[in-house]
Amino acid sequence: MTYEGSIRLRAHAKLNLCLEVLGRREDGYHDLATVFQAIGLHDTLTVTIGPGEGIEVRCVGWPVPEGRENLCWRAAEVFLEAALDLAGKVSIEVHKTLPPGGGLGGGSSDAAAVLVGLNRLTGEPLTDEGLVIEAARLGSDVAFFASGAGAALATGRGEILTPLPSAQDLPLVVVWPGEPVSTAWAYGLFEENDFTDGCQAQCLAAKMERGEPVKGDEALGFNAFLTPVAAQRPDVRDAMADLERAGAMKASLAGSGACVWGVFDNDEHAQSAADALRAEGRWAFATGPAHQGVAISDGTDS
Repeated sequence: MTYEGSIRLRAHAKLNLCLEVLGRREDGYHDLATVFQAIGLHDTLTVTIGPGEGIEVRCVGWPVPEGRENLCWRAAEVFLEAALDLAGKVSIEVHKTLPPGGGLGGGSSDAAAVLVGLNRLTGEPLTDEGLVIEAARLGSDVAFFASGAGAALATGRGEILTPLPSAQDLPLVVVWPGEPVSTAWAYGLFEENDFTDGCQAQCLAAKMERGEPVKGDEALGFNAFLTPVAAQRPDVRDAMADLERAGAMKASLAGSGACVWGVFDNDEHAQSAADALRAEGRWAFATGPAHQGVAISDGTDS
């Protein structure tokens, strides 16, 4: 069956409000306990199906691959394989505002947006559960973004998701230090004393499930990557120091890095801190929790 149409989507970033690494697995992965939270910062995608065949990806903004190396291309391929009766050419335009290699999950969120967009354009041949299953083929973070949740507790290697209500009253500033961090490199820094038991992430998730504020929670901002990565990356340490100097109540690492984020006492303080850091030449933006990882755009996004 041939479909034609176009859809515009916001592919939101995420933070790990708490990220514990429990240990190495026999399959080469690591067991995690982490609390994902979608945030307002986002890429914008336009997904189009038209006459013809094949897949094309075009990106503007931050430089990223545009062929098969781009996870969006692979997401379109996975969707077309799952929806066997579909035909047509898939064109994807990504307005890339999230820095690659920043730990914000931008590539995963973009891929999830492609799946969500194609599913909507083709009459939703995949159920919500089916969409998450296909997303998990591309990566654990992709499954979170495709799940429709704004927050989730993720366990296993990140693929076991328990949806949570988004955190409330959490003014944030995100800063890009200037150079990416390779996740594989970051994992290679781990030593046995960097592993924890997952209790902090579980407790933070329970508090969010009850709708309680988390801004002052001790587990908020715990990240097993922070100490080993910051020890090797002076630019990460400097960015965290800048956040603290700007008034952050606490600062932490986004995923395995390189972005860092700070929690502020109110939205006005967060915005003024971001403005001041940008005036100093930093890539810095004030933001807050979002209610879902991928959203249909209202057309006002850049």
